[in-house]
Amino acid sequence: MQKSRITATALVLAAALGFAGLATRVAASGAAEIVSPGTTPLEGTFWQAVVVGDREVRQFGVYGPYLVFERTGRVSGSDGCNGFIGDFDVNEEAVTFARIESTHSACVARHDVARIFDQALNNARRLVIVGNQLQLLDASNRLLVILRPAL
Repeated sequence: MQKSRITATALVLAAALGFAGLATRVAASGAAEIVSPGTTPLEGTFWQAVVVGDREVRQFGVYGPYLVFERTGRVSGSDGCNGFIGDFDVNEEAVTFARIESTHSACVARHDVARIFDQALNNARRLVIVGNQLQLLDASNRLLVILRPAL
């Protein structure tokens, strides 16, 4: 009796997650593409960079960049050196970051990762969330940054 109740509950949850996954998909060819049930939400998640450019962040030997998206259209974060805040917009055509205001610390040891991450934000045209991974891509779908939720 207990096993069939658990199975029934699991089936109901699986169906609900499946429908939720379909509801969060935003055009397969669009800028934002959230696929697979149980994906991590864009807003409110502390997205920690794990790959910047073509290198893993740990190869830089520094604490990596991060992004936090808010439902209000604001984004905050760090490029690995300087903190910043600004606006973001995701629609079916593109993702854009605008009016980015940043601190201006001199971070010699972190210069490479900060420069590459800042360029990635400037060049980002699409974002894709698959499960617990956020990818920023340029206009030709070249991968710029991979971020994951911080634990």
